[in-house]
Amino acid sequence: MSLSEIDDFRQEIMDKVSKIPGLPRGYIDTLLRMLPYANERRRKKLVDKIKRLVETKFNEHSMRSKNPLLSFPSKEDAVGDGVIIGYVCSGDRVLHPFGLTTENLRENEFVVARSGHGKTTMVFNLVDQLIQHEICFLSFDWKQDYRTLAKKYDDVYVIRWHELAYNVLINCPEGMDIKLWWRIVLDIAAHSQGLLMATPAHILRVIEELYEHNKGQVTFRELENHLKSQHSESRKENEYSAIAENRIFNINQALDKVINVKYGFEIKDLFRKRIIIEMFPLDFSVASFLIQTIIMHEFYRRLYNQVRLNRKSTLDSEFKSKFCKIIMDEAHLTQYSGQERSLVSTELSLPPLATFFSQSREMMLGTFALTQFPHLVMDAFKDNAGTMIVGNIVETDQQRDLSSSLGLDRDSEKILGKLEKGTWIARVAGRTKPFVLKTPDIKKGDLLADADVLQRSRPLITALDMKRQEIESRMFMVQVEKKSEEVHLPDLTKEGWLLLDYVFFHEWSYQQQITEALGISDRKFAKVKQDLLDKNLIRIQKFPVKVHDRIHFSLTPNALEIMKILGRPAQRIGYWKWISGVPGYEHHYWLNVLRVKHKILGWNGRVEYDLKDGRRVDLYEELNGHRKAVEIELSTKDVENKVRVLTDREVDDLVLLYREESTFQFARSKLERMENIPKEKIWIGLIRDYVELLDNVIKGPEKSGNIEGTGSTVPDHEQNRKDNGNNGVIG
Repeated sequence: MSLSEIDDFRQEIMDKVSKIPGLPRGYIDTLLRMLPYANERRRKKLVDKIKRLVETKFNEHSMRSKNPLLSFPSKEDAVGDGVIIGYVCSGDRVLHPFGLTTENLRENEFVVARSGHGKTTMVFNLVDQLIQHEICFLSFDWKQDYRTLAKKYDDVYVIRWHELAYNVLINCPEGMDIKLWWRIVLDIAAHSQGLLMATPAHILRVIEELYEHNKGQVTFRELENHLKSQHSESRKENEYSAIAENRIFNINQALDKVINVKYGFEIKDLFRKRIIIEMFPLDFSVASFLIQTIIMHEFYRRLYNQVRLNRKSTLDSEFKSKFCKIIMDEAHLTQYSGQERSLVSTELSLPPLATFFSQSREMMLGTFALTQFPHLVMDAFKDNAGTMIVGNIVETDQQRDLSSSLGLDRDSEKILGKLEKGTWIARVAGRTKPFVLKTPDIKKGDLLADADVLQRSRPLITALDMKRQEIESRMFMVQVEKKSEEVHLPDLTKEGWLLLDYVFFHEWSYQQQITEALGISDRKFAKVKQDLLDKNLIRIQKFPVKVHDRIHFSLTPNALEIMKILGRPAQRIGYWKWISGVPGYEHHYWLNVLRVKHKILGWNGRVEYDLKDGRRVDLYEELNGHRKAVEIELSTKDVENKVRVLTDREVDDLVLLYREESTFQFARSKLERMENIPKEKIWIGLIRDYVELLDNVIKGPEKSGNIEGTGSTVPDHEQNRKDNGNNGVIG
């Protein structure tokens, strides 16, 4: 055996040794190093000994394995910083966990496999790890697959795209010149919608004109309307306007209530929690526009404010406070490669996302992208993917391209078509050669219904909207100061205007909620409240909710007239007139509370509903053909008439609610003396007790009677009656 043959033999053996667990690698390496110095007889014995140790084990292992045999990282090399993405395998044998480092997390991960191979399961596993390590993420979901995560984790929120509020022209990244931001927005629109080079420049002039004319306000809807009304002597300019109008119409048609707002949500807050944004059923080009503006907004905010980590990353509190993982399932819909290769890119530039993918790791933003169509994903992302994970792919061309990207040789590329579900070939740049990775099988669970999604996301949406109202109120303050002399508005402090504006948009909030939302000290709030009372702009509404009294505010006719002068929505002004009129604010407050809670339980309700005989009930509810009337009463004069809705079979159940204990007890005694009425169909009690009952049903329906059943929908006589017998079913 010549020296060159010894080198070939040594390479062949070490390659096989690297693929088989449990072999004494050090001992075999020692034997191989002895070969060049042994005589012919001794060399033959060494070769035979090495073959017995290696070949037998290798052949036995390869015969038993359905999955390919590749070299694998050792247990020490597979240790990351805690985020486990799967398990290292040798063929079918699972060896040890494989973890990503924080440096790997900051880079992009690219996952490719055909449908059904386990991409969504991989995301579920990743989310488990991110939550375990308190890492924020923002996920874009095209198929409503990830709703179940909100059911599994209390701090995962689902936002449907139409619940967003984001004026892309006014909501500019902090620290960035707004005119530079307009260029980015139009660049995104150009690549996602197909605008050509001269058109964005033409639109920029129009946006600037509208912005100056409207004193710092402009929306896409105003932009579209302006382009419609514009006519130039230049044929070219008319062509530009027509193209722009068509594309902007397309965006407005889909995203009208999302983008045509005064300011919108603070976008940075979307990157500080664990949020899933559902894009279904948006057209991919419009959705891509929305997603890209959100991502680029945060990218430039971090860039201009130097939100970086200027040291080697470790999974500590500073890293967690700054880092956010962006999860893009169906990545080809967001980063469509045609945006790089279209006529737009040749005339303008690469899509803004190309800049993002190349620099995002510096801004503490890493992308985890999954697709079954790798050829449709932007090259800018693939070229900057530090971790690549490939599952079963049957197309020969894709096998060749992906195996090359993984670093597999030509003889191994066909293994990509033979991988079992949940088994992958992975490679981490700078850390590993390609190896077999197994991901755990995580059950997806049942999907949440829209009502459940709404209920779970409501706290987040409310918080975002409250902050939005605060920002827009500050913007509104500037306009009030400019117009105060013209319309003779009352002389109020900034806090006074903020309070008035907040109450206008949050009619059911009580005093503590308002002070927390506005961030006004108790002392200053008391002064502002008294000023508004003195000017007859608000009235105090104090009544018991649960145990303690709460202070609410209602707007006076003077305040509503001011809102009209300031151009507030006429529909909301009309709504305020209704809730503050007869029978009063408190009455309408309770109607709202009850209607919301009944809706959660599946009822379809109507307020102040007229029955067929002309009588009116405060709240009329229906569920599966079962009818219920709810009456909120302040006196006992009309009890007999209220009961007639049951005896005349207008409804199946009747709920009578009272604010005062004495009034309730008197009404109860009257009902007990009445004859020939279906007393088992009547529930009578205090308002707050009934609300508490509904809360118990919502929290645990199986323990709280049959209020949501299809039979009798009043609480059961024995089960739900208070211990002191103060309310319940008459009988």
